[in-house]
Amino acid sequence: MNQLTSSLASLTVSPRTRISFPQPVVKRNTHSDDIHVLLRLQDGFVTGSKDGFLKKWNLDFASHQVLDKQIGYEYWFTAGRVISDKSFVVARRDGTINFFNTQTGKHTEYTLEKRFQTSTCKKRNIFRVDDILPLSALPAFENDDKSLLLGTPGSILLFHPDREIEFPVHSSEWIYRIVPITGSQLGIVAGSGLGVFQFTNEEESLPSLKRKKWLIDPQHPDLRFCDSKSQTRKPHISDLYYNNDKFIAACFDGNIREIPVSTKKRAHDDVFLFGGHVGRVWCVCPIPSSPQVFLSGAEDGTIRLWDIRQGATVWTSKVLEGRVSNVIPGHSENFFISTSCPKDPQSSTSKACVRVWDLRQLNN
Repeated sequence: MNQLTSSLASLTVSPRTRISFPQPVVKRNTHSDDIHVLLRLQDGFVTGSKDGFLKKWNLDFASHQVLDKQIGYEYWFTAGRVISDKSFVVARRDGTINFFNTQTGKHTEYTLEKRFQTSTCKKRNIFRVDDILPLSALPAFENDDKSLLLGTPGSILLFHPDREIEFPVHSSEWIYRIVPITGSQLGIVAGSGLGVFQFTNEEESLPSLKRKKWLIDPQHPDLRFCDSKSQTRKPHISDLYYNNDKFIAACFDGNIREIPVSTKKRAHDDVFLFGGHVGRVWCVCPIPSSPQVFLSGAEDGTIRLWDIRQGATVWTSKVLEGRVSNVIPGHSENFFISTSCPKDPQSSTSKACVRVWDLRQLNN
């Protein structure tokens, strides 16, 4: 039994699955620019792009409908999350928050009122939202289907249609990711840093967000690398997921970091590096049926399948059109979805592509 076969031995066919794909299905030119938002719903997928279009696709990406479109730099889709099987929320660069219900067709838009007073970003980005976490994703707040936690420059914003409350996290770092841990605990990415925070929202008091500890301090001197321009930079964490008391983090220095949460040492001393990608790693994706295996996508145009037990890659895709910006689970545990786009799509004949992969056929 080879490494790949061994790593995927636990995969099974979901009884709910009613579709079958050759490997892989490729949908080309889905958008004219990079796809920042890729969401899985019960009856299809949603893509949101830098081209200002938001599209709803059927399960095999054969057809779609345009849910929203606005052309311009400020109208990029920057973040999105699923709320339920039939509803989701997305954010634009200009600070508009859009709720969609695909069952009723209802679309509600809100504009953020808070102006984030921080030196972290230019004025054009002061409303930018880089991540969204529905408060209902936290077990302690599962009945709250209207509140959101938004990752913004320097702060977490608690958004509700009736109010906004800003919680400063780090004065000089963007908040890239917000990930639930357990109860009301969150993992929050601030630039190249990763902290554990406690969120409370009791009726008798004002909501609060308190940092319990930095697992990776954003200012730690070891968190630096030289890029292709020989400039010293920090390896910002671009994506993250939580698994069995550890975080798996995609980083800009080409590495993926396994970061323990309950360590008694400095987290820096316990971090394990998965190396192999060249350039920024944009996304990591767990495989629900195989918790010791995960996927990653990067600037080098490849997708890699990793086995945590081996600490190594067990499969690498061919080089695709360009950076792989998203990898998410498909409608069966045997499938996953990826998006990729050339670095300069405006001067390329190839634009953003979506692929549907079958894990059982990766050897083919």
